[in-house]
Amino acid sequence: MLELAVVGDNEFVMGFELIGIKKIYEAESSQKLKESFSAVLNDKNIGVIVTNDIALQKIDPTFRRNIENSITPVVVVLSTKPGGQENLREMIKKAIGIDLLAK
Repeated sequence: MLELAVVGDNEFVMGFELIGIKKIYEAESSQKLKESFSAVLNDKNIGVIVTNDIALQKIDPTFRRNIENSITPVVVVLSTKPGGQENLREMIKKAIGIDLLAK
């Protein structure tokens, strides 16, 4: 069974850690975030990576595109901005091929 991993700063990952997620990658600096994402993307036991837009903004654009375009594992980016639900909708549609929120 594939696992869930969370990558982000202390404030972001804390809640996931409290609910029992084991694969937590706490990183503040852009270099540490890049190392954490690289490790998670190459871990064949990870099926979903959860991160936030703040973490992605700290990474260089080329590497960020690789993260955002990952199909396996699926990367879910939680937004701190209004309208973030639309981004999540697009990521789910890309990952499974179906728009779950279509009316």
